[in-house]
Amino acid sequence: MYESNRKSSIVNIYLGSMKIAYVLPMTWACGGISAPLSQVNALSTRGHDITVFAPKDGRIDWFPLAAPVQVHCEHPVEEYFDAVVYVGDTFAQHPFSSAGQKFLLLQGKDHLWTAPAKRNELLQGYSDPQYHILVVSGWLADFVHGKCGNPRISIIGNGIDINRFFPAPAPREKFRLLLEGNFPDRNKNVIAAIEIAGRVRQHFPVEVWAMARRFTSAGELVDRVFLDPPSDEIPGIYQQCDALIKTSILEGFGLPHLEAMACGCIPITYASGGVMDFCKHGENSLIAGVGNLPSLLGHVLHFLSDSDLRSQLKDGALATAKLYPWNRVADALERAFAGGIEGKS
Repeated sequence: MYESNRKSSIVNIYLGSMKIAYVLPMTWACGGISAPLSQVNALSTRGHDITVFAPKDGRIDWFPLAAPVQVHCEHPVEEYFDAVVYVGDTFAQHPFSSAGQKFLLLQGKDHLWTAPAKRNELLQGYSDPQYHILVVSGWLADFVHGKCGNPRISIIGNGIDINRFFPAPAPREKFRLLLEGNFPDRNKNVIAAIEIAGRVRQHFPVEVWAMARRFTSAGELVDRVFLDPPSDEIPGIYQQCDALIKTSILEGFGLPHLEAMACGCIPITYASGGVMDFCKHGENSLIAGVGNLPSLLGHVLHFLSDSDLRSQLKDGALATAKLYPWNRVADALERAFAGGIEGKS
């Protein structure tokens, strides 16, 4: 039904160098921004001329970006671009007068967390035939097609840089569990992960770490919190943990799951949407149904008590991470760009 990233083809031979704009809604150091910036770098290495448009006073010095940055304009951009990739809801506020193709990059069900007026605006954008939708998971592709009826959908997936994210095991006295996500946050639902960690402590002497952009104190239930850590320190946090406990309600893809895998930190997670594209129960992760806290707790206890299972899952996780280089995403993007060109001819 959808264009996917499964078929390998060197589309750049006939695509040629393109002039591409990426439009960001913000410049926070988070997965929803680092992923499109990684796309920019991967495309830049292939000779494409890319400009990133970002809010005034936005800083991207936390990311090694290989493209120039311009400030959002109040008026439509007159400069011609072969393709414009709108991240999030930016398509409504930042029009381009002479774009060859227009793409909406959808990384999650953004409409669920906005006011009704904004929600309708987003859903109308996903339905508008002038836009080609880029999604990071098959789960999101099904949503766009089923909810909005837009057939112009490409699954581009997500990527990982295994030169940054890799295992570095070190001996430690206790098992260490990592929680990731803002707290409180109704979607990230970290409160459930905190509850699981507390119950685990009744059976095992574990240390609990958390990583988030904002995190309200959980008292003695969390031993150490990394607030908005620099991007170059994030791999080291995963490397020092045995398992990532994720209790999100929805994940468009679940990039932290993949980052953790690459570092040998095993995701023990709810089956929250896009993670099911690459998380496989008993192979590279342990999975419970969304909201099934007793089942997820049982998985954590099994993981901590079974060294053979831990070794098996780690091998599977490292193998999975190697399947998701950013070049794979660049291939899928170029196929989407080329498909748009062919559709116009």
